[in-house]
Formats: sequence, structure tokens, C-alpha cells
Amino acid sequence: MLSVNGGCAAGIVVGYDEKVVYVATAAHIADLSSQPLPSVTVRFEGLQKSSIPGKLWPRFEEKNEGDLAVVTIGRGDVVNKFLDNLDFALLSPAPLGPADVPVTSIGCFGGAEWSSGSNETLLTPEQGYLRFQSDVAEGQSGGGLYNEAWELIGMPLDVGPNGVYARPIGQILEDLRKWGVPIRLTPRPLKDRTRGADDIARERARESKARELAASSTESLSDDPVKGILLSIQAVNATLRFGQPPVPAAEDALHQAILSSRVRLALRGHSDSVFAVAFSPDGKRLATASGDQTAKVWEVESGKELLTLRGHYGSVYGVTFSSDGKRLATAGYDDTAKIWDAKSGKELLTLHGHSAGVLGVIFSPDGKRLATASGDHTAKVWDAESGKELVTLRGHSNYVYGVTFSPDSKRLATAGYDQTAKVWEVESAKELLTLRGHSAAVLGVTFSSDGKRLATASHDQTAKVWDAESGKELVTLRGHSSDVSRVAFSPDGKRLATAGYDETARVWDAESGKELVTLRGHSNAVFDIAFSPDGKRLATAGHDETAKVWDAESGKEMLTLSGHSNSVYGVTFSPDGKRLATASHDETAKVWDAENGSELLTLRGHSDPVSVVVFSPDGKRLATASYDQTAKVWEAEGGKELRTLHGHTGVVSTVIFSPDGKRLATASYDQTAKVWDARSGKELLTLRGHSGFVSSVAFSPDGKRLATASWDQTAKVWDAETGKELLTLSGHSKQVYGVAFSPDGKRLATASEDQTAKVWEAESGKELLTLRGHSGIVSAVAFSPDGKHLAAASWDWTVQVYALDLRELLNLARSRVTRAFTAEECQRYFQSETCPPLP
Repeated sequence: MLSVNGGCAAGIVVGYDEKVVYVATAAHIADLSSQPLPSVTVRFEGLQKSSIPGKLWPRFEEKNEGDLAVVTIGRGDVVNKFLDNLDFALLSPAPLGPADVPVTSIGCFGGAEWSSGSNETLLTPEQGYLRFQSDVAEGQSGGGLYNEAWELIGMPLDVGPNGVYARPIGQILEDLRKWGVPIRLTPRPLKDRTRGADDIARERARESKARELAASSTESLSDDPVKGILLSIQAVNATLRFGQPPVPAAEDALHQAILSSRVRLALRGHSDSVFAVAFSPDGKRLATASGDQTAKVWEVESGKELLTLRGHYGSVYGVTFSSDGKRLATAGYDDTAKIWDAKSGKELLTLHGHSAGVLGVIFSPDGKRLATASGDHTAKVWDAESGKELVTLRGHSNYVYGVTFSPDSKRLATAGYDQTAKVWEVESAKELLTLRGHSAAVLGVTFSSDGKRLATASHDQTAKVWDAESGKELVTLRGHSSDVSRVAFSPDGKRLATAGYDETARVWDAESGKELVTLRGHSNAVFDIAFSPDGKRLATAGHDETAKVWDAESGKEMLTLSGHSNSVYGVTFSPDGKRLATASHDETAKVWDAENGSELLTLRGHSDPVSVVVFSPDGKRLATASYDQTAKVWEAEGGKELRTLHGHTGVVSTVIFSPDGKRLATASYDQTAKVWDARSGKELLTLRGHSGFVSSVAFSPDGKRLATASWDQTAKVWDAETGKELLTLSGHSKQVYGVAFSPDGKRLATASEDQTAKVWEAESGKELLTLRGHSGIVSAVAFSPDGKHLAAASWDWTVQVYALDLRELLNLARSRVTRAFTAEECQRYFQSETCPPLP
């Protein structure tokens, strides 16, 4: 309300700057032709009783020219508090609608306080002015006129013979901008226009109150953590009880208050670094492994320590749950592995016998067995249910190169540098076969697809086929005059192919051991061999700078792919078996028609060896990576070069397709990552904003977003479809080590050297939470399977588990409240003797 020379008028706050607030009003409220300009006082409704002095802007409009004036008020605590609760988004660009629609006017009536008309209706506009019927007989100058949705549409000026006249607010703002007034009124978003302006103003006021309480909560944590919790709860409740989501500052304050009041999901108990963290399959438990020689199991909901696994006498480097979550296995540097009941904490098995460190532990596919491997030249198999040692593979006299379960988990095969391979029956611990026929190291061991046969390849120039059930040696494949480098079963398991350094490849009947064909044609060692998906063709790659395709049935050489001018490093069929791709030391890759041998494409452009060639999941694209710091994407059918990924200034060691095969991502030590459209060749995104190593890159579960983390203290989120940078996460003050999407892809978590983890909204890039509490570098973050918790591992020897579910978070906070607000606190923070109840 304005008072000029004892009169009364209303006004509209239209803008402000750092020092002054600007109020628009009707110029006819005072005689502005005389100097000096009359004094003005302003009072804000509901804020205080005392008036605030103001000044009339020297520039104004006469009544017949627009009747507009501006009053300025200096900013202070009282005015700032009013501005905090003010909504500056009240204007609707939508048409005002026809005549005879309801309107509401607010202004000054007859020198009295605020008044509003009743039975008011919009009339037909007249000469650029709005007109409305009102029971207000006089006055009403300078106030606001609102349509039925409480959108501000005009300023009432005077009462005429046919109704009240109002100037359209758009005209007023246009004039004020010409005067240099910093206008703050803007159109509301379309989604908000179904609600009245008063509703929106109330929402803004609640949000402002929530931020105020959150700030007070943070200030209270050092001297009164309980008050901090009380205030943070009310900061959340300020909006939540009206159906509005909490403002980020309120939820952040709630996390900080819980930590400061020692209601913390911090798994404290380890006395050395935490090396590993793993959620159980249902996300209700967390297991940790530490350099303090223990592993622990925790309840995620409460942070309660359920189990301390004691028994290892060295660092525990690995921890993993079984597939059903009922057991836990640990691997220790003390030469042992252990199996535990993950719920009761009972030690089910200590795997003694290894005389060198156990660095890895794995359950069989069905979860019933456990296999361990060691530098002590042995492998062991254990019954994961009973703890029974099924077998200790003691026959090897040197390192155990490989250990593998058969497809049905019932057998185990091992290959050793001691010139032997072994097959074991897991159930009975029976050694089914010791393959002693080799006279040199066994380089490879493989089961057939049905698990009935086993094949081995050796430096002794032979390969062997064994009956994996009985241990019977079915055949010794003799004929190669040099090392047998590769061995492969056909998809149906009926044939076996071998590749030799003697310039030949051979096909054998895997049942009888009969040599079906000798594939001669290479003029140097055969490095690689592969069956086509249908098993009808065989491809070989040779040191003679050629690759060949053969009829696997007859042994007839179908194709000689000559064209490379140096060794062929790799050969791969397309998923449908109709095309063949090769990668060569001659700095090219080639695509061939596997039917007729025609060269479909020579991928020229790499200036160093091509080490990797890969088809897209649908076989329609091909990607190559090279030592020359580039990657390329090709159309596998037509040979068209879709893209050369230039820009990296370091070796491109990896090129990957997105989950659906439509995108391609590359990463480099040159501080960039790139996203490409694998179909069109369009560069969707070059992540050029990072100024440090890109330490982590992750596709969202649906492949639509890409996140990168960098040592430049930022993380970024990108739209993998359009290449648009959705977010630069700049909140960290030190290197960002890790990045992870939530299971639903809606949130992103980052871990940083600044001892915090952050949660961001992946769509908008909004920082949702800053999770504090660690006293060391936060090295990794992981969402639980249900997305309700976030675990953060730190160099401070602890793991913090944070509740991301708001209901759970409030329950945690309430559980630590030991008192209510005092009367003084209620008056201070809520201006009332009675505080609102806890939610």
C-alpha cells in the first residue's frame, strides 16, 4: 500500500536490483508536476505495520498518456524477506478470453486499506484499455486486475461511467523497460497455468521457508545436532506436507544432520583401508573387505554390523555373495579362502591348502561349488553348501594356467605349464583325467558345447581330444610339424579344428579322432582359426599376410583372401557368417564376402597397425581401433566408411558399441571421450570440456545417456542420442574418480577426492545431494539393486551407506530426536509459540 500526501493507492512490485525495489502505480495519486516530488511511504501487507520511505521516479506519464508512475524503495532486511516470498512469474501470454468472464480487482478503495471488488466481470475492451464491471464505486487506483486463473492482466486506473478501466500489464512493462526498470515479471510455464497465481505464490513461499530452515539447520550442527535434525525435518516438511517435493537444500541438510548427530550409515569398525564392497542380490546387506584382515557384513537399513568375518591373517582382497545371497566367499593373502553363511555369520569353510596367496574366488554357475586357484601350482574345488573339499588339484608341478567348470558345473578342467591338463568330477572329487600325453606346456583347454569332450593344444605340436565323462583319450591329433597354437570345436561339437605354426590348419572328427582334411595354402604360420556360426566354413589367419576361408566339410579351400601386405592379426565372421573381417599389421582392415571371397572393403586410413576389428551386434557395422590414435566405423555391407574418429591424441585402445548397437563410444588419455552414431557416422558428442584424464565413462542402462568423470574435478552427462551436454557437474573441489548410473537411469552418483559423494538428477543435471561424512578420498560409489541406497567407499577405512528413500531418511532422523523444540526456538524459527508437528 502506498501513501502520498496522506492519500491511498496500491502498487505492483515489478522488479528490483541489488539496491532498489521498483513498484508500479497510478500517476494520478499525486500531483507530480510540482517540485520537489511529494514524499511516499510504502507498507507491505502482512509484513509489518511500520511504513518504509520511498521515492517517486522522476519520469512519469500524465493521466491521459498512460497514467503510470514508479516508486522506488531501498532494500533492507524487511524488504528482502518480502521479496523471498514473492513470485515473479505471474504473467500469462494467453488471450484474455471473451467478455463476461470473471475477474478480480485488488486496490485501494476510498482511502481505505486493501480492498477487492465483488461480482466483477470483464467487459469489452475500449481504446486499448481493459474494462470490467465492479461494485467498487471509486478509488482502486494502481492495484492489480486478475483473470479467473489469478493471472495478472492489468492495473486498475480509475472508475468511469461504464465500469473500471485498467491498463494491460504488457503495455505497462513495455514502457517501464524503456525507462530502464529491471523488470522481473515473466510468463509462467504452461504447466503452471492451471493453477492460480496465489497457489504458485504459496508454493514459492513454502520453498523459501524450507531453504531458510535448511540453512538454520546447517548452522546449528556444530553446537546442537539435535536442533539441526529438528530443523532439517521441518525444512523437508515445509513442502512435503503440501504435496511438494523437498527442495534440494532441505534434503541435503537432513543428510548432514543425520551424520552430525551420529545417526550415520557409516560402517565403522575396519582399522585399515576398505578394498572391496558388494551388495547382496536383494540389496539388504553389504559386505566389505579390508586390509585389517577382516570382512564384514552390514545391514543396509540400519547400518548395524551383522558379522565380522575373522580368521584371515592377511589382507582380504575379495568378497562376493553367492547368486542366492545365502553365502559369502572371501579370498585372503594368507593363502586361504573362506565361505561364510551371509545371514548368521557362521564360517562354513576355510579353504586351507594353498601355499601362496589366494587372490580370487568364484562360485560355480549353480552356486553349489567353489573353485580356487593359486600361485602354489594347485587349484581346489569345494562344496559351497557343506564346506566339503571336493578336490585339491595337486597333480600340476607348475603354475595352473586355467581352471574352468563344464557348462553344467559338474566338472572342472585345469591346464598347466607342467605339460598336463586335468579333468575333475566336482561332485565326487574324482580325478577323471590327467592328460599326460603332451610333452610340452599345455596352452589351452576347452570343453565342447555339450560338455562331453575336452580338447587340449600344446607346444609339443599335437592336440588331443578327450572324453570328458570317462577321461578316455579319444585321439591324439598328430600331423602338425610345429606348435599347435589354437584349437576350436565346431558349434555342434562334432569337429575340431587346429591351427599350427607349420603353415597348415586341420579339421578332425571330434568323435573318432579322424583327420578329415589338411588345409594347405598358407606360406607361413597359421595364427588363428575360427568356425563360422553355422559350422560350414572355417577361416584362418596367417603370418603370410593372407586370410583364408575353407569348406569345413570337404576341406576344400574356398577362398584365399590375399591383399594384406603384412601379417594378419585377427579374423572374425559377421554374426550371420556371410562376411569376414580381418585386421592386419599393414595398417588396414578388410571386409570380405565369405561366400565368394570378393574384397568388399579395404579400410584404409590407419597409419599404424590395426589391432582390433569388431562387428556391431546386428552385423551391419564394423569398428576398428588402431595404434594411430584413431578409431573408425564402417558399413559392413557396402564398405562405406561411416566415420574416422579423429581427435584423440593418444592411442585408441578400446572401441565399444552401445547396448543397442546404435552408438559408439571411445575414450582416451588425451582427456576426451567421444560418442558416435554407429549407423550414420555422425559425431554425436566429443567431450572436450575435460582438462584432465577421463577416469570413468558409463552408458545409462537404456543407452540414451553417457556420463564421464575426470580428474579436472568435474563429471559430465551427455545425451547419447543428440550429443547435447546435459550437465557439467562442477560441485566437486578435487578429482572425480567414479561415476555410476542408478538402476533406473534417473540419477547419477559421483565420487571424489574432496571426500564427498554427490547424487545428481541425470535428466536435468540438478545436484540433488552432497553426501558428507568421510574423512578421506571417496574412491567409488555404487547404487543398491533397488536404487534406494548408495554406498561410498573411502580411504578413511569406512564405507558410508546413505538412504536415498525419503521416507527411510525421515525415519532415521526421527529415531534420533531426543527432545522437542523449545518455546524460544518456535518463536525464532516459526514466529509462533507452537511449532509444527514432526511429519
